[in-house]
Amino acid sequence: MEHHGIAQYLRKSVDIDPDWQRPVPSEQSFRYDLWLSLVASLLALISSASYQSLGLFGDDHQEILWSYILAQLMVLPLTVRRRYPLTAFAVATLIFFVPPSLTVSPPIYFTLIFQVTYLFLLYTVIAWGQDRKLVWMSVYIVIFLTIVWIIIAWTLHGVALFNVNELAQNGPIDSSLATLLTLCINNGMYFGSGIALGRISWIRAYQSEILENQRHELEQQSEQIAQDRVVRERLRVARELHDSVGHHISVISVQSGAARRLLNRYPDKAVDALQNVEQSASTAITEMRSIVRLLRQDREPSKAQGNISYSEPTLEQLQQLFIEVEASGFQVEYLKSEHEEKFLAKIPQGTQNSIYRMIQESLNNVRRHSLARTVHVILRSVEVNQRVWIEIEVIDDGCSQKKPADKSSSNYGLCGIKERAEALGGSATYGHRANAQGWFVYIRIPERHSENT
Repeated sequence: MEHHGIAQYLRKSVDIDPDWQRPVPSEQSFRYDLWLSLVASLLALISSASYQSLGLFGDDHQEILWSYILAQLMVLPLTVRRRYPLTAFAVATLIFFVPPSLTVSPPIYFTLIFQVTYLFLLYTVIAWGQDRKLVWMSVYIVIFLTIVWIIIAWTLHGVALFNVNELAQNGPIDSSLATLLTLCINNGMYFGSGIALGRISWIRAYQSEILENQRHELEQQSEQIAQDRVVRERLRVARELHDSVGHHISVISVQSGAARRLLNRYPDKAVDALQNVEQSASTAITEMRSIVRLLRQDREPSKAQGNISYSEPTLEQLQQLFIEVEASGFQVEYLKSEHEEKFLAKIPQGTQNSIYRMIQESLNNVRRHSLARTVHVILRSVEVNQRVWIEIEVIDDGCSQKKPADKSSSNYGLCGIKERAEALGGSATYGHRANAQGWFVYIRIPERHSENT
């Protein structure tokens, strides 16, 4: 348990995320490793032949043969260095440490091709090893074996390791101590460089995958935001069509019914009602085309520069709305109250449009579902506890035209009012008046939220 804790601590000390595994390379990368191994094998053969020709292998035929064999065995693991990095490193470590311990130490051990190949395999196991715990345990074992080899070699051979001559005795450092320092520095730089390069490669691969995952998440979030924007736009258009065109359709329904009833007895009044129907139909078609044109301008801004013909209604247009509604047969009494002069005229256009639509839909509900003769519309701004609120009340004095059990009527209009109020950070309540006949709609939105709308 204690050894496991030490290994875990060491593993976390060298890896940013010890549980992350580097993605396995592609088949093409494995083919590159095969070609690398073949090239390294050829270079090892040429290098061994060159060393022998220069007389650096001596004249011992057994050592020369071992030099050729070990050089080829050392480059062989390059074939699977990224497919099986731990296995390749283990085989190379055996070749690197076992023969010297068996007193078989041919000159090939001191050649560049042999040393570079093992260094490259050390780099590979750190950069590509999947089991990070096993990877670092293997590296620590190699470091431990190297320290043991330095101590044994220095103890048994001393200065003889470097063929020290008599002139070396004139240096500032004792020859024996200089031998130990040289062994430590050379091996430290040798193994340290392989470990450092391997870890840099692993960290870069980890950071690259993190960045790729973040990029993918950002793309998904962007797509989701775009989809949400489309949904919100569709809801906005649906509300505009319901509140704007629906208002005129409601007028058409009421006026056409009146014209039908008056046609035989009072033809002149029937004509007036039909003129109202014609006007409402024309206005509805115009507004629908304007909304559709606006949507096209949003999709094709280059073709719509300066041609925006649809303007959202403001609070100044409420009087015209009341005139249209009164043609349906009931009277609208409008009361506006402000806690400071011209406050309501200063609120943002989007908020004014929402207030207009909520009042319009409330009046449409009265016209469609009530027998009211008078509707009171109250719009006011009040300051409560240093916070300004905008309040809307629509109150009628009529009873419902339909029985409570009649399910033919939808609640789309009332739901739209509530959604608009909540979108502005407020609330909407509606229902039958408590102590009188009729229906009420009460809406309350904060002025601070309307500034950010």
